[in-house]
Amino acid sequence: MTRSKLLALALPLAISASFGSGAPAFADNESLDAIHDKIERKYPDVSHIRREALEGLPEDTLYFDVREPDEFAVSHIAGAMQVSPDISAAEFMAQFGEEIEGKTAVFYCSVGRRSSRLVDRLDGVLEEEGTTAYNLEGSIFRWHNDDAALVNEAGETEKVHPYSWFWSRHLDRRSEVSYEP
Repeated sequence: MTRSKLLALALPLAISASFGSGAPAFADNESLDAIHDKIERKYPDVSHIRREALEGLPEDTLYFDVREPDEFAVSHIAGAMQVSPDISAAEFMAQFGEEIEGKTAVFYCSVGRRSSRLVDRLDGVLEEEGTTAYNLEGSIFRWHNDDAALVNEAGETEKVHPYSWFWSRHLDRRSEVSYEP
């Protein structure tokens, strides 16, 4: 068997081993829409919002970036606050409870999986605070693909952190992929 045939057979196994349950949950050629459909089915109690509908939200809407600090450092939506994908409801409320009370909050990550999981976890406590929460459909990948403005510490940027090479395939402008700010 040739080396290239061995590599072709071994690569899917290596990907699966490297990403555990994260990568195989979505097919290699799935669109962001197809990924979002799966996310909606997995988190049926989470409300989702398209980027175009954000204009109808109150001016004091809060944005939460549910990615790791290195992803946030590369780029994020202006005014967004970085929050750990693994934060507990109690920790979230201790950190943001007073600020979020009675407001609208939009959560996003790379494609919407981590942010939907967090909104689902926060659902009860946000409701008690009178907060309306949404997951941003397609998250920062769709935002970037739609050429919407992104920022980092230095100002406006076209760069976006892909989370991993597997997920970078969902970015239209791969030349703008960056792991460093």
